[in-house]
Amino acid sequence: MEKLSADLILPEILEVEVVHKEKWLQINKTSYRIGENVHKWEWVTRTTKVKKGEVDGVEVFAFVYYKGVKVPKIVLIGNYRIPVKSYCLEFPAGLLDKDEKYETCGQRELKEETGYTGVPFKELNQNCYPVIISA
Repeated sequence: MEKLSADLILPEILEVEVVHKEKWLQINKTSYRIGENVHKWEWVTRTTKVKKGEVDGVEVFAFVYYKGVKVPKIVLIGNYRIPVKSYCLEFPAGLLDKDEKYETCGQRELKEETGYTGVPFKELNQNCYPVIISA
């Protein structure tokens, strides 16, 4: 068992079992030990991840500026989501293509999902990263 600090101990992974696998998602069950206690954890992962553990998707926080309007509008899209049986407002988002940069992916997803084109903030000389990324 490895220690991260005086208080944190990394669990010992005993077994990772694939419970079910489909085209996009895989359900896993992991058995692990912390001290003398053995625990089980069920979790889901995408089957399409390019590299294990790396962030391979983007969410785009885009603004639309209209002539004569001082405050820009934030771009959101509505997607129907089966688990909540309703539409959800979301930022445009998507997965990286092989060898694609985050900025390129963000611009592509913005265009595909909204029809808008955009310029990353860093090209506008702002002190912001151009896209919001999530795992």
